[in-house]
Amino acid sequence: MSVSHTLGREEALRRLKLKAQELHQTYGGQVGGLEEEWVDSQVSFSFTTVGMRFQCQAVVVEDAIQLQAEVPMLALAFRPMIERKVQEELGQLLA
Repeated sequence: MSVSHTLGREEALRRLKLKAQELHQTYGGQVGGLEEEWVDSQVSFSFTTVGMRFQCQAVVVEDAIQLQAEVPMLALAFRPMIERKVQEELGQLLA
């Protein structure tokens, strides 16, 4: 999945990092095993919720955020809903 923006890489990266901090504060108590690793403009993160492990990678480029996620088999039915919500949230973040 890719979400376009016109902010430039540095501003999009700054906003994404702030959003990650906000999500930690808001949902940190509802997920377990939360891991996050930033390398330049790339982030890998994973977490466990309702007994399922999710893994995601995002790359911030000059005009988009490219996101890949591994959704557990038990959550595949919810993948379209999850993708819509992520695109909506990133769209608002990058507006």
